[in-house]
Amino acid sequence: MRVAVQDPAQHPISGSKRDQVQEVKRLGTVYEHVQKMEGVKKDVMTECKNNYHDTAKELALIWHKEAQRTKNADTYQLTRLIYKEYLDHFQNEKDTPEMTFYFGEILWVTEQWPRRPKPTPRLSSWTPRAST
Repeated sequence: MRVAVQDPAQHPISGSKRDQVQEVKRLGTVYEHVQKMEGVKKDVMTECKNNYHDTAKELALIWHKEAQRTKNADTYQLTRLIYKEYLDHFQNEKDTPEMTFYFGEILWVTEQWPRRPKPTPRLSSWTPRAST
């Protein structure tokens, strides 16, 4: 499996990987706070959501690719945290099935799969299409 990613040099978060995980979690907290605020302009809410969504997704995919290449256990663990953060906040996005698959792959490689995974609403009703 190959993960497509953008240029990591253009990523807005810097510092160690652990610092970056904390920063993504902070973005999630801000996003949750803005969602609850009254009177927020739609374009501001959309920008906040898109920034958080895109940052978490891009970081997860970049680190996933790096972990596959380097086989670094710490990178796999930190990637797992980013995927979880993403999936906790974006369960109904068009890329949720893809991100869930990649998260599952990380869980498999790190042997940290849950005994009873929680079904996600989008995947519970998802029917694969037969290839023609």
